[in-house]
Amino acid sequence: MNASILTPGKAHLIMLMGQSNMVGRAQIRFLEETATPEELAEYRAGYEDILIYYHTDHANGDPTNIAPGFVPVTLGQGSTDVQFGPEVSLAAYLTRAFPGEKFYLIKCAWSGSGIANNYKPGDFVFEEVLKRAQIGLNYMTEMGLEPELFAFCWMQGETDAMVQEQAEDYLRAQTDLMARWLPLYDKIACPKGVAFIDAGISEHWAFYQTVNDAKVQYQSQGPLRYYFDTIAAGLTTHLENNDTSHYDSQAKIKLGRLFGQYIEAFLKGETQ
Repeated sequence: MNASILTPGKAHLIMLMGQSNMVGRAQIRFLEETATPEELAEYRAGYEDILIYYHTDHANGDPTNIAPGFVPVTLGQGSTDVQFGPEVSLAAYLTRAFPGEKFYLIKCAWSGSGIANNYKPGDFVFEEVLKRAQIGLNYMTEMGLEPELFAFCWMQGETDAMVQEQAEDYLRAQTDLMARWLPLYDKIACPKGVAFIDAGISEHWAFYQTVNDAKVQYQSQGPLRYYFDTIAAGLTTHLENNDTSHYDSQAKIKLGRLFGQYIEAFLKGETQ
Protein backbone atom coordinates (compact mmCIF):
# COMPACT_ATOMS: atom_id res chain seq x y z
CA MET A 1 0.00 0.00 0.00
CA ASN A 2 1.12 3.54 -0.68
CA ALA A 3 2.09 4.76 2.80
CA SER A 4 1.90 8.38 1.65
CA ILE A 5 -1.89 8.10 1.22
CA LEU A 6 -3.17 6.39 4.37
CA THR A 7 -1.97 7.23 7.86
CA PRO A 8 -0.37 4.36 9.82
CA GLY A 9 -2.26 3.58 13.00
CA LYS A 10 -5.58 4.89 11.74
CA ALA A 11 -8.54 2.70 10.78
CA HIS A 12 -8.93 2.72 7.00
CA LEU A 13 -12.59 3.56 6.31
CA ILE A 14 -14.74 3.23 3.18
CA MET A 15 -18.34 4.44 3.02
CA LEU A 16 -20.89 2.67 0.78
CA MET A 17 -23.90 4.85 -0.02
CA GLY A 18 -26.73 5.05 -2.54
CA GLN A 19 -29.95 3.19 -3.20
CA SER A 20 -31.08 -0.41 -3.64
CA ASN A 21 -28.26 -1.65 -5.86
CA MET A 22 -25.91 -0.54 -3.07
CA VAL A 23 -28.18 -1.85 -0.32
CA GLY A 24 -28.03 -5.26 -2.00
CA ARG A 25 -30.97 -7.03 -3.63
CA ALA A 26 -29.02 -9.85 -5.27
CA GLN A 27 -30.30 -13.21 -4.06
CA ILE A 28 -27.93 -15.66 -2.38
CA ARG A 29 -29.94 -18.55 -3.86
CA PHE A 30 -28.99 -17.42 -7.37
CA LEU A 31 -25.36 -16.95 -6.38
CA GLU A 32 -25.39 -20.57 -5.24
CA GLU A 33 -26.09 -21.47 -8.88
CA THR A 34 -23.65 -19.06 -10.55
CA ALA A 35 -20.59 -19.11 -8.27
CA THR A 36 -18.07 -21.93 -7.98
CA PRO A 37 -18.10 -24.04 -4.80
CA GLU A 38 -14.75 -22.48 -3.84
CA GLU A 39 -16.11 -18.95 -4.28
CA LEU A 40 -19.22 -19.72 -2.24
CA ALA A 41 -17.16 -21.24 0.56
CA GLU A 42 -14.99 -18.13 0.67
CA TYR A 43 -17.94 -15.72 0.68
CA ARG A 44 -19.66 -17.69 3.45
CA ALA A 45 -16.53 -17.92 5.56
CA GLY A 46 -16.30 -14.14 5.46
CA TYR A 47 -13.37 -11.74 5.59
CA GLU A 48 -11.86 -11.21 9.02
CA ASP A 49 -9.77 -8.27 7.86
CA ILE A 50 -12.67 -6.46 6.15
CA LEU A 51 -15.22 -5.42 8.76
CA ILE A 52 -18.56 -3.80 8.04
CA TYR A 53 -21.25 -1.92 9.89
CA TYR A 54 -24.41 -2.02 7.78
CA HIS A 55 -27.81 -0.51 8.47
CA THR A 56 -29.98 -0.93 5.41
CA ASP A 57 -33.62 -0.20 4.73
CA HIS A 58 -36.30 -2.86 4.52
CA ALA A 59 -37.86 -4.52 1.50
CA ASN A 60 -41.41 -5.81 1.06
CA GLY A 61 -42.15 -5.65 4.76
CA ASP A 62 -39.09 -7.64 5.82
CA PRO A 63 -37.26 -6.41 8.93
CA THR A 64 -34.49 -3.88 8.53
CA ASN A 65 -31.08 -5.55 8.28
CA ILE A 66 -28.77 -4.06 10.89
CA ALA A 67 -25.33 -5.16 12.06
CA PRO A 68 -24.78 -5.30 15.85
CA GLY A 69 -21.51 -3.45 15.32
CA PHE A 70 -18.59 -4.12 13.00
CA VAL A 71 -18.63 -7.69 11.77
CA PRO A 72 -16.68 -9.56 9.07
CA VAL A 73 -18.08 -9.09 5.59
CA THR A 74 -20.01 -12.11 4.41
CA LEU A 75 -23.21 -12.99 2.58
CA GLY A 76 -26.58 -11.85 3.94
CA GLN A 77 -25.69 -8.20 4.58
CA GLY A 78 -28.01 -6.82 1.92
CA SER A 79 -31.58 -5.62 2.11
CA THR A 80 -32.39 -8.85 3.98
CA ASP A 81 -30.28 -11.71 5.29
CA VAL A 82 -30.94 -13.75 2.14
CA GLN A 83 -29.52 -11.02 -0.10
CA PHE A 84 -26.15 -9.37 -0.58
CA GLY A 85 -24.59 -6.23 -1.96
CA PRO A 86 -21.24 -5.24 -3.48
CA GLU A 87 -19.50 -5.47 -0.10
CA VAL A 88 -18.81 -9.21 -0.53
CA SER A 89 -16.71 -9.03 -3.68
CA LEU A 90 -15.25 -5.69 -2.59
CA ALA A 91 -13.94 -7.46 0.51
CA ALA A 92 -12.62 -10.32 -1.62
CA TYR A 93 -10.82 -7.83 -3.86
CA LEU A 94 -9.29 -5.81 -1.03
CA THR A 95 -8.10 -8.98 0.70
CA ARG A 96 -6.15 -9.95 -2.38
CA ALA A 97 -4.93 -6.49 -3.35
CA PHE A 98 -3.77 -5.58 0.16
CA PRO A 99 -3.05 -8.81 2.06
CA GLY A 100 -2.85 -8.37 5.82
CA GLU A 101 -4.34 -4.86 5.69
CA LYS A 102 -7.49 -4.14 7.68
CA PHE A 103 -10.39 -2.11 6.26
CA TYR A 104 -13.66 -0.90 7.74
CA LEU A 105 -16.83 -0.41 5.69
CA ILE A 106 -19.89 1.60 6.67
CA LYS A 107 -22.89 0.81 4.45
CA CYS A 108 -25.94 2.99 4.98
CA ALA A 109 -27.95 3.02 1.77
CA TRP A 110 -31.66 3.48 1.10
CA SER A 111 -33.68 1.80 -1.63
CA GLY A 112 -35.59 4.03 -4.02
CA SER A 113 -33.93 7.20 -2.77
CA GLY A 114 -33.41 9.97 -5.31
CA ILE A 115 -31.30 13.08 -4.95
CA ALA A 116 -34.17 15.24 -6.13
CA ASN A 117 -36.62 14.08 -3.47
CA ASN A 118 -34.68 12.53 -0.60
CA TYR A 119 -31.24 14.08 -0.08
CA LYS A 120 -31.78 17.68 0.88
CA PRO A 121 -31.02 18.84 4.44
CA GLY A 122 -34.04 18.01 6.55
CA ASP A 123 -35.29 15.24 4.24
CA PHE A 124 -36.01 12.11 6.26
CA VAL A 125 -33.88 9.76 4.16
CA PHE A 126 -30.83 12.02 4.13
CA GLU A 127 -31.00 12.67 7.86
CA GLU A 128 -31.54 8.97 8.57
CA VAL A 129 -28.54 7.97 6.44
CA LEU A 130 -26.37 10.53 8.23
CA LYS A 131 -27.57 9.23 11.60
CA ARG A 132 -26.85 5.61 10.66
CA ALA A 133 -23.38 6.48 9.40
CA GLN A 134 -22.67 8.27 12.67
CA ILE A 135 -23.67 5.14 14.59
CA GLY A 136 -20.99 3.28 12.64
CA LEU A 137 -18.43 5.96 13.46
CA ASN A 138 -19.44 5.79 17.11
CA TYR A 139 -18.82 2.03 17.09
CA MET A 140 -15.32 2.69 15.79
CA THR A 141 -14.66 5.15 18.61
CA GLU A 142 -15.92 2.62 21.16
CA MET A 143 -13.47 0.10 19.68
CA GLY A 144 -10.64 2.53 20.33
CA LEU A 145 -10.14 3.23 16.62
CA GLU A 146 -9.38 6.48 14.85
CA PRO A 147 -11.23 6.33 11.53
CA GLU A 148 -9.63 7.74 8.41
CA LEU A 149 -12.08 8.01 5.53
CA PHE A 150 -10.44 7.61 2.14
CA ALA A 151 -13.18 6.38 -0.21
CA PHE A 152 -16.86 7.16 -0.72
CA CYS A 153 -18.55 4.66 -3.04
CA TRP A 154 -21.79 5.84 -4.65
CA MET A 155 -24.32 3.56 -6.42
CA GLN A 156 -27.30 5.81 -7.05
CA GLY A 157 -29.25 7.60 -9.76
CA GLU A 158 -31.87 5.06 -10.76
CA THR A 159 -34.75 6.90 -9.11
CA ASP A 160 -33.70 10.24 -10.60
CA ALA A 161 -33.51 8.57 -14.03
CA MET A 162 -37.24 7.82 -13.92
CA VAL A 163 -38.22 11.48 -14.44
CA GLN A 164 -36.79 13.51 -17.31
CA GLU A 165 -36.59 16.78 -15.39
CA GLN A 166 -34.77 15.14 -12.51
CA ALA A 167 -32.37 13.34 -14.83
CA GLU A 168 -31.58 16.59 -16.64
CA ASP A 169 -30.90 18.25 -13.29
CA TYR A 170 -28.75 15.41 -11.97
CA LEU A 171 -25.36 17.06 -12.44
CA ARG A 172 -26.38 20.14 -10.50
CA ALA A 173 -28.15 18.06 -7.84
CA GLN A 174 -25.23 15.67 -7.29
CA THR A 175 -22.75 18.55 -7.26
CA ASP A 176 -24.77 20.37 -4.62
CA LEU A 177 -25.33 17.23 -2.56
CA MET A 178 -21.69 16.21 -2.43
CA ALA A 179 -20.62 19.78 -1.72
CA ARG A 180 -22.77 19.54 1.44
CA TRP A 181 -22.18 15.90 2.30
CA LEU A 182 -18.50 15.14 1.90
CA PRO A 183 -17.26 18.12 3.99
CA LEU A 184 -19.13 16.66 6.97
CA TYR A 185 -16.29 14.12 7.15
CA ASP A 186 -13.38 16.51 6.63
CA LYS A 187 -12.12 15.88 10.16
CA ILE A 188 -11.63 12.18 9.46
CA ALA A 189 -10.54 12.45 5.81
CA CYS A 190 -7.15 11.04 4.87
CA PRO A 191 -4.46 13.64 4.05
CA LYS A 192 -4.78 13.15 0.30
CA GLY A 193 -8.55 13.54 0.49
CA VAL A 194 -11.48 11.23 -0.15
CA ALA A 195 -11.85 9.38 -3.45
CA PHE A 196 -15.40 9.66 -4.76
CA ILE A 197 -16.14 6.50 -6.76
CA ASP A 198 -19.34 6.70 -8.77
CA ALA A 199 -21.02 3.78 -10.57
CA GLY A 200 -23.14 4.27 -13.65
CA ILE A 201 -26.70 2.94 -13.72
CA SER A 202 -28.23 0.27 -15.96
CA GLU A 203 -30.31 0.64 -19.13
CA HIS A 204 -33.46 -0.34 -17.25
CA TRP A 205 -34.19 3.29 -16.38
CA ALA A 206 -35.92 5.62 -18.85
CA PHE A 207 -33.34 8.40 -18.71
CA TYR A 208 -30.30 6.35 -17.74
CA GLN A 209 -28.08 7.93 -20.38
CA THR A 210 -28.83 11.43 -19.15
CA VAL A 211 -27.89 10.46 -15.59
CA ASN A 212 -24.77 8.60 -16.67
CA ASP A 213 -23.67 11.55 -18.80
CA ALA A 214 -24.09 13.76 -15.73
CA LYS A 215 -21.96 11.37 -13.68
CA VAL A 216 -19.20 11.53 -16.31
CA GLN A 217 -19.36 15.33 -16.22
CA TYR A 218 -19.19 15.36 -12.45
CA GLN A 219 -16.09 13.18 -12.55
CA SER A 220 -14.39 15.53 -14.99
CA GLN A 221 -15.00 18.65 -12.93
CA GLY A 222 -12.97 17.92 -9.83
CA PRO A 223 -10.06 15.97 -8.36
CA LEU A 224 -10.24 12.52 -6.77
CA ARG A 225 -13.37 11.61 -8.72
CA TYR A 226 -13.75 8.25 -10.41
CA TYR A 227 -16.57 6.92 -12.60
CA PHE A 228 -17.11 3.49 -14.10
CA ASP A 229 -19.61 2.40 -16.71
CA THR A 230 -21.58 -0.62 -15.50
CA ILE A 231 -23.13 -1.16 -18.94
CA ALA A 232 -19.77 -1.31 -20.70
CA ALA A 233 -18.58 -3.65 -17.92
CA GLY A 234 -21.38 -6.06 -18.84
CA LEU A 235 -23.38 -5.94 -15.61
CA THR A 236 -26.75 -7.60 -16.20
CA THR A 237 -30.18 -7.17 -14.62
CA HIS A 238 -32.36 -9.52 -16.70
CA LEU A 239 -31.14 -13.05 -15.93
CA GLU A 240 -32.68 -13.75 -12.52
CA ASN A 241 -35.90 -13.32 -10.59
CA ASN A 242 -37.67 -11.22 -13.26
CA ASP A 243 -36.25 -8.17 -11.50
CA THR A 244 -34.68 -5.93 -14.12
CA SER A 245 -34.19 -2.99 -11.76
CA HIS A 246 -31.51 -4.81 -9.74
CA TYR A 247 -28.26 -6.46 -10.71
CA ASP A 248 -28.04 -10.22 -11.06
CA SER A 249 -25.90 -12.21 -8.64
CA GLN A 250 -22.76 -12.29 -10.80
CA ALA A 251 -23.29 -8.67 -11.84
CA LYS A 252 -23.32 -7.76 -8.15
CA ILE A 253 -20.03 -9.60 -7.75
CA LYS A 254 -18.62 -7.59 -10.66
CA LEU A 255 -19.91 -4.36 -9.10
CA GLY A 256 -17.98 -4.94 -5.90
CA ARG A 257 -14.84 -5.81 -7.85
CA LEU A 258 -15.13 -2.59 -9.86
CA PHE A 259 -15.34 -0.54 -6.68
CA GLY A 260 -12.29 -2.46 -5.47
CA GLN A 261 -10.33 -1.73 -8.63
CA TYR A 262 -10.89 2.00 -8.31
CA ILE A 263 -10.07 1.97 -4.62
CA GLU A 264 -6.83 0.20 -5.46
CA ALA A 265 -6.07 2.74 -8.20
CA PHE A 266 -6.53 5.58 -5.73
CA LEU A 267 -4.44 3.97 -3.00
CA LYS A 268 -1.63 3.20 -5.43
CA GLY A 269 -1.66 6.73 -6.80
CA GLU A 270 -2.77 5.71 -10.26
CA THR A 271 -4.57 8.14 -12.52
CA GLN A 272 -8.24 7.80 -13.46
